[in-house]
Amino acid sequence: MSLIITEETGIQRASTEEQIRSCHRVMQQLRPHLTEEQVFVEQVQRQLAEGQFAVSPDEKNERGTP
Repeated sequence: MSLIITEETGIQRASTEEQIRSCHRVMQQLRPHLTEEQVFVEQVQRQLAEGQFAVSPDEKNERGTP
């Protein structure tokens, strides 16, 4: 599966710790066992190191509108 990330979508790759933390609340709703934010951040960082990636809303453009 390919994911196209553009300015118009308001979605960006989550790569910094801050961006990853911003994903935790939504991921916890989808995966209730993800209770600890720091554990979640560490897991995502391990996955990023393995070539996987996470996405988060672009804080400058949260609704995908210019």
